[in-house]
Parts: sequence; C-alpha cells; structure tokens
Amino acid sequence: MNPPPATFPSGVPTLQAIVRQTLADHVAEKVTEAIIRGDIAEGSMIGEVRLSSQLGVSRVPVREALIELAHDGIVSFDKRGRAWVKHFTKHDYEEVISLRLTLESMSVRLAAERLTADDVAAMSANIAAMEETADAIAFSRLDMEFHDLIMRAAAHGRLLACWDTLRSQFTVLLARVQKTFEQASIEAARAATTNDHQTILKALKAHDADKAERAMQRHINSWREWEPTLVVE
Repeated sequence: MNPPPATFPSGVPTLQAIVRQTLADHVAEKVTEAIIRGDIAEGSMIGEVRLSSQLGVSRVPVREALIELAHDGIVSFDKRGRAWVKHFTKHDYEEVISLRLTLESMSVRLAAERLTADDVAAMSANIAAMEETADAIAFSRLDMEFHDLIMRAAAHGRLLACWDTLRSQFTVLLARVQKTFEQASIEAARAATTNDHQTILKALKAHDADKAERAMQRHINSWREWEPTLVVE
C-alpha cells in the first residue's frame, strides 16, 4: 500500500520551487542577446563549434540552448541539423501581432481588476526608465518589461505561460524596430511608445478594463506600420 501524501500544518507557507539556471540557459541568454543586438544577423547560420569556443563551453550546452531557442521561435534547424537565426516573414509577423492582441487584451482586463500598489510602482518606474535611456536596445527591453509587468499583474498562470512562449519572438522584432528608429525619428517614436504606456497605466489605475483594453489594442496595432521595415519576403 502506498503511504499517504505528506500534509502540512495550517499556517505553514507553501514551499516554493528552487529555480536553478543551467549552463544551457546561460548560453541561450548570450545567443538571444547577440541576435537582439544584431551581432548574429537574421537568416545567418549559428556555428556550434565556433559558438562553444567563443563562450568557453562544450558543444552539449550550446546544442541544448539552440534547441531551447528553436522552441522559443527565434532559431530554426535545417534538414542537416544546422541552426539558423529565424527569418521572420510577413505571415510570421502578422501571427505574432494577432496572438499578442489576443493575449494582451485578456491580460490588461485582468490587470485592471487585480492591480496592486506594487504593480503601479513597478510600471511607473519602468516608464520613467524608458524616458531616460538613450540606448535603443535597452529601450526595447524596457518596452517588453512593461508588458511583462501587466501580464504578471493579471495573476493568471496559464496566460503567463502562453505569453512566455511568444515574448522572445516579439523582443527580437521590437529590437529591429528600435534600430530603425535610430536611423529615423527615434525621439518621436519613443515618445509615442511611452505616451501609449502612460495611457494604459492611467486606465489600469482607474480600474477601467474597457479603456485599458482599447488603449492596449491601439498600441499593439500601431506596430503594423513598421512591418515593411521588419520583414522582407
């Protein structure tokens, strides 16, 4: 007979899992950073031998990292098992945008109901940091962080899990937009983004789910105008 499951006295907090980052996770972070910054170009092959030499690790964690990034949708493997930086097509871009609209419409409505003072403080600090940074890549990271904060404020575990499978792809696309801004009107573009975020936060603070959803949808749809600069068929 199997022993009964362990029980805990009332009042004892639930044990939290210990999060350990593997060597493959570190490699994945390095490769993602290189892709975001353009050090590894879109559509280029990622040589495992060269990468393992550059990072000072064996090929095993490199391979594991590339498989992880393929799962995230920013790396793909060819028939010979070689890894390539994902080339985003117009269809890919539209799928990412449409899925993001669905997920973030849900998250912002839930966040409007469940927002805490800590959430407000974190989002306000994020917007302030966006207004101060002069680095395009840092700006894109802060931009995604703002949306991460809303996802976490929604307090919906399965929604957050779905978001986590998408965010790497959008982070890469967002960084490409920021690089375009560097060559165009970056100040105007950044101002538009931070203004959108402020509008969303204002609606959240008022616990107005309808207004927050409309503001979020306008914000996401505005990125469609940058599609020609991001995708080349």
